[in-house]
Amino acid sequence: MSIVTDKVSERLKKHEEPLRKPLTISYKMEHIKNLDTLAKVISQQSGQTTTRNMLIEDAVDSFIKETTLFLEEQGIELDIEDDNDFDTVIYPAQMNDDYQRAFFDDHEWRYVRVGKKRIDKIKYVALYVGAPQSSVSHYAKVAPNGFVYDKREKKYKIKLAGDPIELPRPIPLGSTPSQAVRTLKYTTLAKLFTANEFCELYE
Repeated sequence: MSIVTDKVSERLKKHEEPLRKPLTISYKMEHIKNLDTLAKVISQQSGQTTTRNMLIEDAVDSFIKETTLFLEEQGIELDIEDDNDFDTVIYPAQMNDDYQRAFFDDHEWRYVRVGKKRIDKIKYVALYVGAPQSSVSHYAKVAPNGFVYDKREKKYKIKLAGDPIELPRPIPLGSTPSQAVRTLKYTTLAKLFTANEFCELYE
């Protein structure tokens, strides 16, 4: 699932609404009609009232999260508050000799982007390995001062504190769209041990 579909999934469940500040914005009439239709359907399915303003808030929240991740992957730092609880970053990888040599033999994962402000929170690295494996099967602890910036590549090498550790059971792609695993994801070590499929790592 994407961040947007994650938001819709949340709306289908009962939950407490956060505090909001009123904001007046003009929208196209066709967008308002479509939002009202979506709000009606979600309200019927969830059994609780969902308004067009709630959906607009979800859309803005999703846009901020996805754009922040994209810009960080491009090496652009942002002064945006981050209240996410994470200690692990998951990177996409291909099942080939380079992956094997870097992660398992050299004990590092190299030439990746990550937001500088997130580095201090990251204690573990995991890899989603593409076909034919199509799962997350190993993670590794980051070595002290393990994020090393490479000026030539303008990316980081992540030094690992020893051999990667195999998870009790691999986390398959499952129902997650393949495009969702093309970018890094932040999660927790605890979720690596409880997730049944990839989307549960970042819900």
